[in-house]
Amino acid sequence: MTTSENNDTKQEQDSTETDPRSPDAGAEHPNAETDQSENKTDTGDQQRSGSQQSTAEPDLHAICNARVARLELQLREKEKQVDDTLRAYRNVDEEFRRARERLTREQEKEIERQKGKVIAAFFEVADNLERSVTFATPSSPVEGIIEGMRMVHNQFMNKLVELGANTIQPVPGQPFDPDLHEAVGVVAVTDPAKHQTVVQLLRVGYRAGDTLLRPAMVMVGQFAAN
Repeated sequence: MTTSENNDTKQEQDSTETDPRSPDAGAEHPNAETDQSENKTDTGDQQRSGSQQSTAEPDLHAICNARVARLELQLREKEKQVDDTLRAYRNVDEEFRRARERLTREQEKEIERQKGKVIAAFFEVADNLERSVTFATPSSPVEGIIEGMRMVHNQFMNKLVELGANTIQPVPGQPFDPDLHEAVGVVAVTDPAKHQTVVQLLRVGYRAGDTLLRPAMVMVGQFAAN
């Protein structure tokens, strides 16, 4: 073989090795395209997963923030309701205190007015007593003095009746009533019918309507069989 033929053969071999269209050109890496495709697929999945995760996270934060904001709003509303309730309670308590003080003052004034009415009712009685004492002298007839005292006493009793007071004056033989009478002693009696009855009235009692002002002071009979 000549030198020229050797050169031509070498060029053909080099051309065959470097020609990409040659069947043997891609024989050295048969899985290269498959690996690249899989890498692209994995990269796309990772990108989509990251995109979905980044999209889901803001939604979760937004939901939490919305709930927190709603709870804070409800809390402020409840606090306002509590403040309003406390303020209303304080106002009612203050009004009640003022009303109680006003009622107490009115009651005290009414008591004073009633006292004044009672005292004024006896002015005339006091005037008559004063006149009786003024005109009474050692030389005055006893009968006249007694009559004057009787008149003043009757006037006094009439004033008590006008004020609503009634006398309690049990007579001898009347059954003893512990609700109206006060027994200060007992007297032995021989008649069984007089047992636990009024024997003597020592002091007149008084009552106003159903209210007992003062019980009648009496002596009570007690029968003792021999």
